[in-house]
Amino acid sequence: MVEKAGLAFGIDIIGYPDELGGAIDLEGYRMFARAGLSLFPLPLSAWERDAARCYQAIKRHWRNLAPLRARN
Repeated sequence: MVEKAGLAFGIDIIGYPDELGGAIDLEGYRMFARAGLSLFPLPLSAWERDAARCYQAIKRHWRNLAPLRARN
């Protein structure tokens, strides 16, 4: 979970080398949505290749949430 300035979302790290490494299934995404939270899927391999680019994508996701929260 990431929280800043009252906005929160989860990061689904896909491909972590253990039993938790799989992606969250569709029902999991729906459960987070019902709780008012979005999930950002992030393949571990992408983070390992280019963490700076992934970080920028996470920041864009956070900025895109702000207008949605302002309307609710």
